[in-house]
Parts: sequence; C-alpha cells; structure tokens
Amino acid sequence: MLEVNNVCVSFRSERQEKLFGITRDQVLFDVSLKVPQGTCLGILGESGSGKSTLGRVISGLLKPDSGELKIHDTSVYASRSGRKNLQKRLSVVFQDYTTSANPRFRVKEIIAEGLSARERNQKVRLNRAEETSRLLELVGLNASYADRYPHELSGGEMQRFCIARALGAHPSYLIADEVSTMLDAVTQAQIWQALVAEAEARAMGLIFVSHSPALAARLATRVVELPAVPGAVRG
Repeated sequence: MLEVNNVCVSFRSERQEKLFGITRDQVLFDVSLKVPQGTCLGILGESGSGKSTLGRVISGLLKPDSGELKIHDTSVYASRSGRKNLQKRLSVVFQDYTTSANPRFRVKEIIAEGLSARERNQKVRLNRAEETSRLLELVGLNASYADRYPHELSGGEMQRFCIARALGAHPSYLIADEVSTMLDAVTQAQIWQALVAEAEARAMGLIFVSHSPALAARLATRVVELPAVPGAVRG
C-alpha cells in the first residue's frame, strides 16, 4: 500500500516578495490518498493545480511542508531506510525526458541499470539482452535500438525508451507524468495498453498524471481530481 497522508506543499512566491516580503504560494493542501498495488490511479487537474507536484511528492523527490508519505507501512521521510525502501519499489517516468538519460551510455546500458536493481531486489539472474529486447518491443521500439545513444532517438522514441527503462526495474509502483504527450494517437494507445497489461500481470500500482478526463475514464480504476484552488483532497 502506498499512502499520502494530509500532505501540504507551498513554494516561495517571488512575485510578491518585493512588495510584501517573503510569501508562499500554496500548491497542495491536505491531500490524502491510498493506492493499493494493482490499482490504476489517475490524477487529474487543470494546469497549475499541483498534479506534477503531487507526483514528485509520491516519488520521493519533494518533501512536503507537512504530512506523510508511506509505502508498505514505512514512512518515507522519517528515515534513510524509508527513502531506500521507496527507491526499491517505485519508478518514475517524467514529462520532461530530456534529462532522464546519461548521453554517454547506450540504451542497453541505461536499461541495464534497472535490470541490475531488479536482480538485487529479487535475487534472480536475468538474460539482460533478451529482457532489454522484450522491453523495447513492448513500447514499440525495435530491439536494434539497444545499441543507440539517447541523442540518436527522436522525442517520441526517447519517451518510449524511458518507459521501457522504468518497467525494467519491476517496480511495485510506476508514476507516469504526462508520458504520452510527445506521441501520436496510435503510439499513445499502444503505450497505455502495454502499461496497463504490465500492471495487471504483476499487480503493479500505476499512477498517471494527466489533464485528459477521457484517458482517465478509459484506463483508471480510480480518479482523483485536484481543485484549481488548493483544498482538501481524499482518494
């Protein structure tokens, strides 16, 4: 179980600082969610409603002003072991993929990082070449892409590669932040079909951030909509 309990997040407001001194803009206020493994949760909201901020809190990249994030009854921010526990169980695919891969490594070497973590966590030995090919083909990329460098991929190919890398670690939860925005309609359908199939096959929790109610209606088992003006959210 992944839990978000009474989370509040605000950011320093540079806009008003010169007039009123240091002030803060409230982005999330009293947000609470429970996401069992196997759940497909859609997080919706208008631009500026805090969707991506909530995704960063859940992924452990942003410590909230107050509130708590727990995974399998372990508080993430209370100790170093809590953060390590989250890192072992959760993968993230960011909306901005441009800084998501080391340009000095080939695709297969970057995917191998996730496969290595999976081997350690599950105490298994993988045929890395076969698993890399499977992951690439799962997201609609030919196995030959394994030998390419990130700069040799188009924007849409790069986004699909990032999804393959995230799935390679076999996370308990995957957060996908607007991951299909760079893809055409056919590829979007293929990617979401693959993600949902993987989630169902492995009882993986899938948390996706989107501005599309139609996508949420089609995929999500549960939907949480963040209000335009920060207010209490329960989901």
